[in-house]
Amino acid sequence: MSDILKISRCSFLIAGLLITTANAVAQEDANATMHQDIPAMVPVDGTIGYAVAGIFEAIYQTPGGIEECPEGMNLGPRERFVALYPEGTHRPLVETQLNSEIRMWHPSPDDPEEFRYLEAQGPIALGLNLDGEISPNDFTHPDGTGGIDNQIYRLIGCLGGYRGPDGLYSFAYRQETRRRDNRLLIEITGVDDLSNDDEVIVNLYRGRDDMITNATGGQNYVAGGSQRIDTRMGSRTTQQTRGRIVDGVLTTVPIPEFLISYNFLDTLSVQKFRDFRLQLSLTPTRAEGLSGGYVETEAWMTHVNRNISSHHLAAGQTPTAQMNQVIRRLADAYPDPETGENTHISHAYDIDAIQVFIIHPDEESGTTNPN
Repeated sequence: MSDILKISRCSFLIAGLLITTANAVAQEDANATMHQDIPAMVPVDGTIGYAVAGIFEAIYQTPGGIEECPEGMNLGPRERFVALYPEGTHRPLVETQLNSEIRMWHPSPDDPEEFRYLEAQGPIALGLNLDGEISPNDFTHPDGTGGIDNQIYRLIGCLGGYRGPDGLYSFAYRQETRRRDNRLLIEITGVDDLSNDDEVIVNLYRGRDDMITNATGGQNYVAGGSQRIDTRMGSRTTQQTRGRIVDGVLTTVPIPEFLISYNFLDTLSVQKFRDFRLQLSLTPTRAEGLSGGYVETEAWMTHVNRNISSHHLAAGQTPTAQMNQVIRRLADAYPDPETGENTHISHAYDIDAIQVFIIHPDEESGTTNPN
């Protein structure tokens, strides 16, 4: 090999080595820059807040409802009316429409069930183990956790209006979370690490500010906004409890009584839960998971009848006159001391929340308008 070729080959190898080294250095710089963009898992001052951007009854769904609704969906009020009173038959107002409205609000165990009510079937459901036990009537969570208490799912799992993403209530309720008077705030303090922390304090408030969306609008919320606390109208919904974080999942100690106020179609309703708790996966920008608790059967049905109205109940195929009977049969907690009938039913919400900075009243400046 000539000296010229040897020199050229050596120069080529050196150049290749320099390029490789330069690329490695550039990659290290890129990695360092990328890691700098990852938010720390320790919140500033040990506090992080979230605003609930979506909350709705937790419903386990398979394509076409094959597993949970093998016989299809329940008939709604309109479909039942046509089946009971075909065109051309005598249909007096008192015996038809008014009778149905009365049964919606004042159910009787003696009312006939003209149709068989289709409850959600199968062993799987979303929710939490509220009583710490595993019984034959319980569900299993999709992740394999047993003892799931969610009887409200049996009631509404085969009602078209409650099934997402296109069900009337599923869509409308999630849209209504944009309202300021539906804003539920979750503030976690004493946080040493969002991954694992033996004890944190969890405060629940009602917010009073709009949430920030990205350029596409809708419900594409952006983390980092601010929320003031509603201390006037939301004072009775303010609660505090303890919790712990394990592998990034917050689990709270049950709150004996907790109120959630909800304005749907300009009708305000309040749901009163017993043994309310949260189980949320946390990140620096969002929190998502479930709530669980027992809700009073009568209050829940009043909420449905008042907030949705007869027109929307018909559009959502929701036969509340019969539901009023079924919910009492499915109730599984807090028996009446005189009758022995359970007055509460196990319930679960699916929750999605975005990180926000929660502003306390003593931190506000230059603001006199309470809303």
